[in-house]
Amino acid sequence: MNKIIKNQKCDCGGGLKKQGSCRRQGNLVPRYKCIECSKFISSQRKYQKMTPEIKKSIIRLSCQGLSLHQVADKVGYSHTTVANIINVK
Repeated sequence: MNKIIKNQKCDCGGGLKKQGSCRRQGNLVPRYKCIECSKFISSQRKYQKMTPEIKKSIIRLSCQGLSLHQVADKVGYSHTTVANIINVK
């Protein structure tokens, strides 16, 4: 039943085989297990990495007088993430 997925690979380079599913926000998400390192991977949306340049642009935009939601729309992050960056001391 657990067949090897041909087009996807783990970070270690090993192949993946289907290994059940898990629930994320009410949706069933398929899980995969690496054949080499036995690490579990779920197919989910890849999140953007927060770079120092993005943090600088968030602070710059907020200092220019843009609202929290306007800054979030411009940089492509949620307004809660932008609020956390602005309020960091």
